[in-house]
Amino acid sequence: MNKHKVKQITSIVESLWGEHSLIPGFDVGELITSLGIEYKVMKFKDKISGLFIIHEDKKFICVNEAESFERQRFSAGHEVGHYYLHKTNPLSVFKSEIIFYRNEDSKMGSVREEIEANYFSACLLMPAFLIEKEISFDISIDENIKNLAPKYKVSSSAMAIRLNALGFF
Repeated sequence: MNKHKVKQITSIVESLWGEHSLIPGFDVGELITSLGIEYKVMKFKDKISGLFIIHEDKKFICVNEAESFERQRFSAGHEVGHYYLHKTNPLSVFKSEIIFYRNEDSKMGSVREEIEANYFSACLLMPAFLIEKEISFDISIDENIKNLAPKYKVSSSAMAIRLNALGFF
């Protein structure tokens, strides 16, 4: 991902945290609703983790109820990323609908928009400006992950990936 996109995402995330007075582990559904987007946790037939749909003037973010709570949060953050970064460049368009979705392919990181949305979600849920203040150099990286993941309501693997991306190991 280029430096311009990283700066853009960081700026959006920092604005969201300030404007919405977010705290670690914040309710992603409440944030989505405050953005004027309807949020739904629902059952999907396919292996889809989340959807962002624009239908006429209405916007929806839906996550798969079969996924873990932490995965639902990450998928919701991923879809918020699509809202901010890609709503004018949809992955799928059906008549008057614009649809983005997170599935198994999204996790592989092979589509630029999916990489950016994953990065957006990581930044939104685990912002660098807070993680950098909370990381402890007096304990192991595994202990940091064990302490931080529940606070930010993310999986241990998501926290490990984020700490690695931030250069902590």
